[in-house]
Amino acid sequence: MQLTEILQSRKKAILSNWRKRIIATYPEDAHSFLKDQKDRFANPIGAAIRHGTEALYEGVINCSDRECLCGALEDLVKIRSVQEFSPSKAVAFVLLLKPAVREELGSELSAGDDLEVQLMDLYGRIDELLLLAFDSYTDCREKIYNIRINELKNNSALAYRRLNRPAKEQKDNDESRK
Repeated sequence: MQLTEILQSRKKAILSNWRKRIIATYPEDAHSFLKDQKDRFANPIGAAIRHGTEALYEGVINCSDRECLCGALEDLVKIRSVQEFSPSKAVAFVLLLKPAVREELGSELSAGDDLEVQLMDLYGRIDELLLLAFDSYTDCREKIYNIRINELKNNSALAYRRLNRPAKEQKDNDESRK
């Protein structure tokens, strides 16, 4: 039996295991909310975890192209890039798929060397996914820093203009406010 077939047949259990591991990276008081609240508007993080992990799982086991995987990563990485995670912790959720797969496939893996070779290939694709996640994370953080810089520039320019207005104009504005 091919590893891809086994992974498809165990998809629900592997995804459940992977999601539990991802949710465990959040504060303990958020675990039940992230897991149980199904409304995507009330729980956008949980919804992103549910949808993102499924798309990523399908992409990794079916050897999807880079663009497809980047699209699936985007929501998860965007969320984790603005949360209080270090860069390594923000993208480490990708690696949590490896122990989820290993745990669910334990008995089948001892059945033959061919499955072990296929598993190593799967692990290589997961590692590539991690690198894509890190690229996406750095892009998100760069966008955040650019937004902050532009905001500071705009505030500085506004303050500069206010400070350099002619005294009469400032006096007229002050009197009109009274």
